[in-house]
Amino acid sequence: MDLDEPSISEGQTMPCEHLKALETSPSALLSYQKALKWSGAGAHGRGLRRRKMQAPCCGTCEMPLRRPALCLDCRFIGCWSKRHIQTHLSQHNHNLGVDMLSGAIFCQPCDDFRPSYFQDLEVLEPVGLNAKEAKGKRQPFHQWRPSDNENSQLEKTTLIPCDIRRGFLNLGATCYMSVVLQAFLHNPLLRNYFLSDKHNSQLCGRQACMCCELDQMFSEVFTPSTTPSEPAGGIAPIGPLSLLRTTWESSTDIAGYAQQDAHEFFIAVLNQLHLCSVGSSNGLACTCVVHQVFAGQLQSEVKCGKCGHVNPTVDPMLDISLELKDIQNGQKTTLASCLRRFTEQEKLPPKAYVCSNCQSSASEATKQLSIKKLPPVLCIQLKRFEHKSSATKIDTPVQFPGILNMAPYTTAVIGMQRHKAKDKLNPPNTSEYELFAVINHEGQLNTGHYTNFARSQSEWYRFDDEKVTHATLKECLNSVPYMCFYVKRQLEYGILPTPPASSVPAPAVELAPIASIVASAAAPQPATTAPAPAQAANPPMKRPPAGDDEERPRVFGDKYWEPTRLQFGQGRGFHATLEDTKRGLTRRSIDQLGIIKDIYTLVSLSDTVVNLHPLPALTPTQTLQETRGALCFALDTSILYTNPDGTTTTANDPTVKQVPAVVTLLAVGCKRRMLIYTWKDGEIQNPLQDINLPHSPRAMAFPTSKVIAIAYTQTDHALLYLDTRSVAEVVLPNTLHPSSSTGLTGAMGMGMNAISGLGGYMTLSLGAKTKPSVIKIAEGEFVIPKETSTLFLGTDGKPSRKLAIEWPAAPEETSELRVIPGLSGMTLLVLALVKPYLLSILPGTAAGASTQTPNPVIQVRSSLTLSVAQTISYPFGTSKLTKASPASQYSLRLLSTSSASTAPLFLISAPNDRTSLAAEGSTLWMFNIRPWSTQIDELVAECRYSDALALLETLEEGVLPEKIKRRAHIQALHGVALIAQHQFEAAFEIFLKLDLNPAKIVAMYPVEISGRLSKPESSWTELFGEKLQTSTGESPLLHDTGPVAGSADVAAVVDEDNKNTEAVSSEPSRPKLDNKSKEYRDAVDRLLEYLTQRRQKIKLALSSINIMTSDAAKTTRLSEASVEELMGLPDAPPTALTPEQLFKFAQIVDTALFKSYLTVKPGLIGPLCRLDNWCEVSEVQNELRARGKFTELKYLYQGKRMHKEALALLKDLGEKETDLDEQLDPTVAYLQNLGQEYLSVIFEGAQWVLERDKNKGFHIFTSEEHELPRDEVADFLGKIDPMVSTRFVEFLIDEKKETDSRFHDRLGELYLNSALEGDLPDARTTSTNKFISFLRTSKYYHPDRLLASLPHDEMLEARAILLGRLGDHKAALSIYVYDLQSFSKAEEYCKQLHLENPGEQGVYMLLLNLYLRPEANQRSTSSRNQYLQPALDLISKHSPRLDAVETLQLLPPLVTASSVQEYLCEALRTPRVHVRMEKELWKARSDQVSQNLMTYESRRVKITDSRLCPQCHKRLDRAAIAVHAPRGEVTHYHCREAFSEKLKGKERILHPTVL
Repeated sequence: MDLDEPSISEGQTMPCEHLKALETSPSALLSYQKALKWSGAGAHGRGLRRRKMQAPCCGTCEMPLRRPALCLDCRFIGCWSKRHIQTHLSQHNHNLGVDMLSGAIFCQPCDDFRPSYFQDLEVLEPVGLNAKEAKGKRQPFHQWRPSDNENSQLEKTTLIPCDIRRGFLNLGATCYMSVVLQAFLHNPLLRNYFLSDKHNSQLCGRQACMCCELDQMFSEVFTPSTTPSEPAGGIAPIGPLSLLRTTWESSTDIAGYAQQDAHEFFIAVLNQLHLCSVGSSNGLACTCVVHQVFAGQLQSEVKCGKCGHVNPTVDPMLDISLELKDIQNGQKTTLASCLRRFTEQEKLPPKAYVCSNCQSSASEATKQLSIKKLPPVLCIQLKRFEHKSSATKIDTPVQFPGILNMAPYTTAVIGMQRHKAKDKLNPPNTSEYELFAVINHEGQLNTGHYTNFARSQSEWYRFDDEKVTHATLKECLNSVPYMCFYVKRQLEYGILPTPPASSVPAPAVELAPIASIVASAAAPQPATTAPAPAQAANPPMKRPPAGDDEERPRVFGDKYWEPTRLQFGQGRGFHATLEDTKRGLTRRSIDQLGIIKDIYTLVSLSDTVVNLHPLPALTPTQTLQETRGALCFALDTSILYTNPDGTTTTANDPTVKQVPAVVTLLAVGCKRRMLIYTWKDGEIQNPLQDINLPHSPRAMAFPTSKVIAIAYTQTDHALLYLDTRSVAEVVLPNTLHPSSSTGLTGAMGMGMNAISGLGGYMTLSLGAKTKPSVIKIAEGEFVIPKETSTLFLGTDGKPSRKLAIEWPAAPEETSELRVIPGLSGMTLLVLALVKPYLLSILPGTAAGASTQTPNPVIQVRSSLTLSVAQTISYPFGTSKLTKASPASQYSLRLLSTSSASTAPLFLISAPNDRTSLAAEGSTLWMFNIRPWSTQIDELVAECRYSDALALLETLEEGVLPEKIKRRAHIQALHGVALIAQHQFEAAFEIFLKLDLNPAKIVAMYPVEISGRLSKPESSWTELFGEKLQTSTGESPLLHDTGPVAGSADVAAVVDEDNKNTEAVSSEPSRPKLDNKSKEYRDAVDRLLEYLTQRRQKIKLALSSINIMTSDAAKTTRLSEASVEELMGLPDAPPTALTPEQLFKFAQIVDTALFKSYLTVKPGLIGPLCRLDNWCEVSEVQNELRARGKFTELKYLYQGKRMHKEALALLKDLGEKETDLDEQLDPTVAYLQNLGQEYLSVIFEGAQWVLERDKNKGFHIFTSEEHELPRDEVADFLGKIDPMVSTRFVEFLIDEKKETDSRFHDRLGELYLNSALEGDLPDARTTSTNKFISFLRTSKYYHPDRLLASLPHDEMLEARAILLGRLGDHKAALSIYVYDLQSFSKAEEYCKQLHLENPGEQGVYMLLLNLYLRPEANQRSTSSRNQYLQPALDLISKHSPRLDAVETLQLLPPLVTASSVQEYLCEALRTPRVHVRMEKELWKARSDQVSQNLMTYESRRVKITDSRLCPQCHKRLDRAAIAVHAPRGEVTHYHCREAFSEKLKGKERILHPTVL
């Protein structure tokens, strides 16, 4: 099956309307019958033997087809692999095509197969496909079709459950579970796994094991039951209660009896199976049953729209979920279209992707999904449930096949389509899947029900919980699917091995460069076959893979050789087999041949007329009479795209819906005119274009589809522009290095569009003298010979390259050859193109070879680099290959392909002597290109990396194994050569593009930069796996140069015993760089740019995985890794590296960056040291010390978290200073920037500072930069000096507002100790005052703790404060009154307590009691009189806060009333009288308001017939009225505002009025 072939199945879908419309079309039915007759396919064609007919060929690509497709409207035959049949149907508005191998009908509007419709038509049998009478005992096959009576009987039958299928009981909205379990039961791989005892539930001791549950379920289902209670005609359903419980316990999200999603249950069961299965792991190498059955790989490729870099990501997958939201609800679609949309490219939103290559947010990045690895069992879910603002269901019908081909959606096929591979590998049929289960959802989202179809062997069944009914595949395919389950038809699958280079012939590829061409001979006799002997240089060739199509035959011949068709066989070398001979094809010799692929027709130029010969019969011949007098012709085939507005273009625009068409142009050059024939999609187009020319063309070629290059003579050339029908002469430059040549002259006429493309075989005929030639080299480029050189020109007529090819001989220098009948002499200078090589026939005496020969030689040059690849002399090879006489001279004639071909080169050799010609005849030679990989290896071994890369770029992806890897390898070597040639900028552009290991790049620099990584120049290529082959003193890397004007670039001759050897032009070796030279600085500057860009990418990769430079201490140091380990790091982008590899890359880059700056830009090393970096300090610290870069070294230590080393450096520098600030300030500033994780380092560094200056040392711990642990700092400072510790705690409480009681207790104890143990009285007094102030202001200390530390007879005020804090106010006041005799402080104590707690007023009475009722030890007469006056002052000041009765009771009897007059007056003042008066006033006011309200509510108005409106003086009658306050006037409602104006401002007295 072709890779792009749509999948088909038996009974796939119902006939569509397009198919039904052809029931009455006899021509369509006849075409279908003939298609079945060709293949013997279909229901009526069983047993029919395929007739031995020639294989049909595709009408577009002309490839013979094993599985052809026929258009039922016009008899067009196309291929599936390149979708030419679909293209034809779409372009010509034809609806139906038939697969001639299977009989399936493809409907283009539906984009799907309809395989069963025509097979049911009665009209097929009379045609006689398989309706012959019976012979002997064999009876003809007749398909059974039930009659009407039989149909009626079938309709009356009752469906009964199948006796081998079992349903599942619905345990409460568990239909979602039942359908998934049925899919598991009918999965052949799961069934074989559990029934083969791969998991035994009896031996497994795991709790809640899903594998055990499924093992028991399989055992129960597939074990014959003998239960007598089972219903007749069926088997009792299963109630999977234990499995449901296990699922609920493991997946709480789906627990309960609510509606659940079957797909969520499916994923949940797979997760539990994965966890319970044997061989389960979290890596890609998991061998559990889930990954063995369902696992595949999904590849996501994101392409940057700016630089084109593609970032592939491979993720595991267990199923595929396809979107349906973009399809209108109810509109039909197919599963294939959903899969195509799934794998289509999609544009990412702006700035949604940051390219890892160019580090830019690509605004036009695209993403494409593809399946890298197909699973054995494919589960496809259609997303029918949307959850946005409200949950909805998408009921779009989706047509799905019974057999699904997944090849078009795989990474391999999508990659080939993306790169437009011409020859696709034909893999084994491992991409076909067969349907075995379908899950359907009926109803709405929250009230729906799940059912499913499943296949058991060849029978289909429908499962609806416990109900099981027989079904058909047709019913299944007509259902609305939610999940589809497919199993591979061939399970022995895997990644297809890349074929060796020798198995892919040169004609089918456009790949790697060649270093030599080896000749092998075909048979000298037309009627016999002589296989070429095996040679080491001639690898075995197989039939070229071209999908299911065979290689198109090659046709060629001349007067003595009738046209024969050669077919390549298998085995070593080529075998030419004569398949057919067509004598008398033309009356005279054939001058030129070609093939028109659109109509599969051979074009010949003979007897000055062009003939068309249909293939393969070559008859009947059609002579183009208009071409009488034809001299040459050229062919061009390409694709023309028609835009919606009707314009045409050759560019494919994916954003516009374009209609492609294959257009072939046949340009025939006649006498002073040009005839152009056009075929569009195989149909001839009219009118014929006839363009007049100033001269007669002798050779032509199509550089593009709209331009024809014409050669009139060897010196006269022109360009014909088909769009304008204008002719412009080509003015050839006088030198080999044209720069601003005029190029073209003249223009006239108008023309039409054309298309570039492919031509057939073309022979350069043997002329009497040198014949003009023009050959297409590439799109828009062609070559023409001029004297001893060949020029490359573009469509503007100007040189397209700066250099030209200079051949070693001019035409007039060639030897004279005798004229022979039939051969008019050799072509003196003949060119041919076999991509990517340009071949020419030169005289052997002037070919520049080491051995002169009288016979011609073939010189081979690369069309890319213009360098000589090989020179081959005749006779070719060993004497076994040819019977050439050494004494005879021979003529050679090239049969070359067109400019777009990559086929082998064919050449005819013939002796010049008539006798030798009659005896030997002509010999056909085929030159086989050596394997591309061998040629590339040879160029690499010779250090010709530019040539190797140029050749590599011409090859397609499928031809050269690991092309991308080879390109990267050679580009790296080319970069090494550029470094050796001091072309640093170009080299580093390559290195950045390839993401090479930076250690390899740094190793090519001197030891002061590379250190121990340094390598000599002779070992540079060994870093990339290549060893230089040095034979002279100079470096071979200097040989990697492009073509140079005037260089003697000529290869030696290959004789029968020796291989070709090249004379390489020598160049002077470049001297080594001086580290003081400008070139050396330039080299380091380029390295700095490279390292800077690499550093940015590595930093971005590290930050993406949350790794910072602070983690450098946790990694292995660079100095601990060996050189071999560093050189062995992978060449990969940072995003593809492991964290350990990223560490190494970062260390290498930053270390080299530091050394480079130290070498050429030492002044800029400071900013680099201040940045976060991964530099290896041991590599640069000595150099920084030697250069006196101590500040930079400090920053480097700081950035690398080497703080001890930095502090030691600052201490050493500080001790050399005399000024104290200069000594200590750098260390203080450094310590202030350290965080608490370096507390021990801070303490160690601060100790030296505190010893020198405690004030500066204190500032280390009060920095705002970092918050240090306060307890540890206070303890540390306390050990150094208690005063510094006291100052630090004061800072915490005053500045930091510390409320922790620990610090308040600590400060109190420090104050207390200082007050008690101070050396000086003033210091003790100061400490005491601070202590008392602290006790009064602070609220966060523990008073009991401090009270316990106080001496009993000292610091009484502090004791009083602490007692008050403990709530013992009496004891506190006693100390103030009796011990301190400070009545003001006692009164202040009471005030403070009252302010803090306003409800606490008894403290004043407590103080009054102490005054008037002294304690026993204070009861003397003098003491009483002493406390009486303070008591009276207290009574006068705070009388509101004293109880009057208790106060009077406490007063002594002899106290006079005048002493307490003020207190008594204040006490007698009472608010009771004022409150009573206010209450009476409010009562009176309330009574007045109530009376007025009653008065107003009692008023009434009476409307009579005679009552008039006081405003308009009209009767009120029944009109709407308005009553005005306060007098009750009644007016019309519309008069209310006017009447109110009259009353406004007037003062009225309200009296009750009876109306």
